Amino acid sequence: MDGAAFKEALTALGHTQTSFAREQKLPVRTVQNWARSGPPDHIAQAIGGMLRQRIDPPAKLDWGSDDEGMLDAARALDVSLRAVLLRATQAGWPKEMAAAGAITWFARQLSHKR
Repeated sequence: MDGAAFKEALTALGHTQTSFAREQKLPVRTVQNWARSGPPDHIAQAIGGMLRQRIDPPAKLDWGSDDEGMLDAARALDVSLRAVLLRATQAGWPKEMAAAGAITWFARQLSHKR
């Protein structure tokens, strides 16, 4: 990843160089140097992971129906939720149990019970 790709990735993640430095607890000057010459490989890999886990904002908030809104949200969450399910199954959880646990977690979030 060169400096231009690094700056583009920061923008895609909603960061400025300063906000990224603060969030990652890095000196701003270090991030500025990466914006010129590119970050080290391990940072580029971490940013790639952040980009893969990014959830795009909705294109609109006025859907024709609740179903349309839910499908839009499902598309936005697909990559992140697939990654969570994969990590759970790799840890030994049966896929059905992990999915049921996620559904339970979401239901509790909606009912404000944590």
